[in-house]
Amino acid sequence: MQKLTSKDVYSLLDRIEKKVDSLSEKLYEELLEIRKLDVDQNSLLAEHSRRSTNLEKDNKLREEKLRAELLLLDRKINTIALPIRAINLIKVSLVWIGTLSLGILSILKLFKHL
Repeated sequence: MQKLTSKDVYSLLDRIEKKVDSLSEKLYEELLEIRKLDVDQNSLLAEHSRRSTNLEKDNKLREEKLRAELLLLDRKINTIALPIRAINLIKVSLVWIGTLSLGILSILKLFKHL
């Protein structure tokens, strides 16, 4: 085993110190880059949050508008369907009246033949 002289120790310590300084500077630069990326990411997150909130508001407005239009359309359909229902009711009523009349006439004819 070789004995180190003080000059060798100082040289070794100097190299270690330079290496540590180099790594420290590199870490500091990486930390600055991470901080910059963090600021950018926070900015993007804030923009996303704002757009998401606006989208939710727009969706609610569209939903309310569609519900109002659907209600109006339903009223129009009911207005149109009312006369059709009335005509169908009259038809069914006439069929029932005709059926009852024929039944009564048949019974009267039956009694007349007896």
